[in-house]
Amino acid sequence: VQTLSRKLTVKAEALHARIQQNLDQLRDELSAFAGAGDDGAEEGANPDPQMLSQEVRQRLQAFRHDTFLQIADFTRAIDKETEEVQLQLAPPPPGHSAFAPEFLQAESSEARSKLQARLEDLWEDINYSLHDRGLSHLEEP
Repeated sequence: VQTLSRKLTVKAEALHARIQQNLDQLRDELSAFAGAGDDGAEEGANPDPQMLSQEVRQRLQAFRHDTFLQIADFTRAIDKETEEVQLQLAPPPPGHSAFAPEFLQAESSEARSKLQARLEDLWEDINYSLHDRGLSHLEEP
């Protein structure tokens, strides 16, 4: 369970870093686009507000799409890691171990409960981090 927790923490940190990089890239692209509009305004041409708005919408939509793809990949990785741990924690087939099957089942149940609690904590951390970074306004496309 601790190994799974470490793996998921590393994956969550990587997800957070990728989302932050995407956000920084979006900010840079929009700043560059706005700067190009300002340069045109200095030459006497007014930037078209509708064109600016459309460009912002398109880039935000691309950012949302990329972010949700990354979250979906992260979710699949969590599911895979969790499934592997559950297989390791599954009770052995009947007749495999003749000693204290009740003990093994209780230990497995306790480990699963701890795993579930840790996964819930991890999701809360990710959710809090995304909200903390100002991404809470993003909705799934």
